[in-house]
Amino acid sequence: MAIIKVRPFVDGEEDLVSRLHNCGFKEWIETLGQEYLYGYLSPEDISQWPKASPTDTLWIAELDDSPAGYAHCHFSKSLMSYVPTESDMGQSKVAVIPEYRQRGVGKALIQRTLEFYRSRGAKAAEAVTYTDNEAALKLLQGTGFVPRVSCIFAELDLKNPLRNIELNPEVVVREATEEDLKALVGIFIESADWIPGENISEQGVLSWLKERDTALIAEYRDQIVGLMAFDKNHGLHLMGVIPEYRRKGIGYTLFFYLLKHMQRKGHPKAIVDTGPRLKEAIKMYDRFGFKLVRKHYTWTKRLF
Repeated sequence: MAIIKVRPFVDGEEDLVSRLHNCGFKEWIETLGQEYLYGYLSPEDISQWPKASPTDTLWIAELDDSPAGYAHCHFSKSLMSYVPTESDMGQSKVAVIPEYRQRGVGKALIQRTLEFYRSRGAKAAEAVTYTDNEAALKLLQGTGFVPRVSCIFAELDLKNPLRNIELNPEVVVREATEEDLKALVGIFIESADWIPGENISEQGVLSWLKERDTALIAEYRDQIVGLMAFDKNHGLHLMGVIPEYRRKGIGYTLFFYLLKHMQRKGHPKAIVDTGPRLKEAIKMYDRFGFKLVRKHYTWTKRLF
């Protein structure tokens, strides 16, 4: 009978964890890639995890004394979770190499992390998956996690001509500059209601701009009223249009030119994510020809 043992990671095993990671997530790295925050990690990447989150914990699973997988426990103020971050490429933080799957390794890793969470007084644990990963969905469901759709992803093939969209001729679209920062702070505060207004500053917006490949603004009657951007990994960031200027075709016009800009830069596709309740955004993506490709689930399990 196979023996599964889950033990703590020890310094010096960064190479082991990177190999487990790269093998365990190989399918998703090569099919979804950087666009969905999947990527190969080096031992140096692994060594940065404790520096980024000192309270995090790594566990190694062994099957008959052979390394079979790992789990990365992330601690946040409200709960300890598998919440993804860009520092680890957004993985679920539980990886099992293919030859050891369906042998209880993943379940053992999750059970060990849940014990760890309980020992720290966490009230809940959280996991994230894409709908593509059927094995992870079954594993989480089988260990008592409850899902909800947190995000919908859609893609547009930019190798094809864009659809004919009625544009607002009064809208001027241009690239954002540092001279626009004061106006852009207003767009962040008024349009992105998921960002606390008190946390928005010109320096923060400048940092945001520098992280984007290209950011475009919409001017309407000499007022800066909209902001959208895209990344090198084809992801879109649609801060939107100031509420009082909506329903004038400004958003559609800005979005059209953003996609044209991506085509000129040679992007093969555009990727956008949205909440399932944002009906107006979903309507716009559908009008431009975006196709739903996957959903992102957040799974929660109460521990007490």
